[in-house]
Amino acid sequence: MQIFITGMHRSGTSVVARLIRECGAYLGRDEDLMPSKPDNPLGFWENLRAYDIDMAILEAAGVAWDTVIGGELDLLSHADRAEAAARIHDFVSDMSPQGVWAVKDPRLSLTFPLWRPMLTDPVVIWCVRHPIEIGVSLEGRNGFPIHLGVSIWESYAIQAMRNFAGVPVVVASYNDLLDDPCDEVRRLVTSVNEVGQGEINIPDDKAVTSIVEGKLRRSSVSSIPEGQIFTAHSQRLWERSQIAEGWDSTDPPPELSRLSRDAILVHRQLLGLEKNLDPGPEAGLHEALAGFESRSAERTAVLDARIVEVIDRWESILAAEGELTDTKTQLAETLGYLSAHRAELDDVNSKYGELQVRFSEVSEAKGRELAQGRTEFAELQARFSEASEVNGRELAQARTDFAELHARFSELSETSDRELSRAHAELARQQSVLADIRSSKGGRLLHWWWGLRDRG
Repeated sequence: MQIFITGMHRSGTSVVARLIRECGAYLGRDEDLMPSKPDNPLGFWENLRAYDIDMAILEAAGVAWDTVIGGELDLLSHADRAEAAARIHDFVSDMSPQGVWAVKDPRLSLTFPLWRPMLTDPVVIWCVRHPIEIGVSLEGRNGFPIHLGVSIWESYAIQAMRNFAGVPVVVASYNDLLDDPCDEVRRLVTSVNEVGQGEINIPDDKAVTSIVEGKLRRSSVSSIPEGQIFTAHSQRLWERSQIAEGWDSTDPPPELSRLSRDAILVHRQLLGLEKNLDPGPEAGLHEALAGFESRSAERTAVLDARIVEVIDRWESILAAEGELTDTKTQLAETLGYLSAHRAELDDVNSKYGELQVRFSEVSEAKGRELAQGRTEFAELQARFSEASEVNGRELAQARTDFAELHARFSELSETSDRELSRAHAELARQQSVLADIRSSKGGRLLHWWWGLRDRG
């Protein structure tokens, strides 16, 4: 297992390297390790051979550790790449017989793509510290403005996410290490052993506390002067870089913000001007002073102009970021609403599909019934027409029969009237005859006889 300890400068890479050595990883011979300096009295624990390799790579690319904005190493010549590969191969060959070995250099965040082909089981320990604390620390060590330190951190974090893609990354928190060193070391060692092929040991608590001293915390977020720039872009990058999921994410790293890019480019230009300020040993003191004053004025003018331009751009960026944040908030709310109602919408769509099927089935059935009804209606119409014709003929015949019956009735009535008249006339005659009989003698005798008969 090959352990690469890296991160932005002033983020705790040195103390982590010393702890990893205490865990049993080989860092190199003592004479190969960089000696301590006033700005890092506890030691760098950095192998000078690896340091020289990384410095040569950056120099060949025409940049320094604090002027990289991304893409510079892609322009290395074939010869420079071949030389770096040979040196890296020799270094790895010398370290590999020692078992688990480690190398520490913040510049590995930038140069790791040239190391990767030579490695069989790399594990990266990415050291994190709040970018503002890094900026404060660089202000004290290098005299950088805090916002420049934050910009360089942003460049390192973005390039590290690109360069370490596909390699196991374990995050080591500088502040967690200072707050609870023993617990953080146990977590760190356990995580490294889980992802690497090999094993390092957990040191005893006494050894850990002797390495991690409280005086390591020489700057904190609470010591930041008011008004320092820490944009929403930097905040999102900081949140992603300090968790393991941020390194495992399939989402591509963000681009370097324009504000950070401009800050580093201005810094790069100022370094170029400073290189030209030395008038040379052969010049007189007055000439050197005049040249310095002239170049200093030029440097100040360029710096003032760039600062005004950067501030203008920064204000525009902040306004745009505010609008973008509002838009993202609205989008998140909309997505949340859609997500919350997605199940309900799916259920409605399912029911709608079922209703469509049922509607089609009912429509087909009703269509068949309607066609059958139309057929039956046509048949009834035909039958009605036939019945109407038959009834018409029967009605005409009935009317004819009725007329004939009426005529016969009229004839019978006339005949009956005549016969009745004759009967009345005959009755009257008979009554007249009877009356004559009664009035005669014989009639009276007949009347007496009828009376006796009635009484008897």
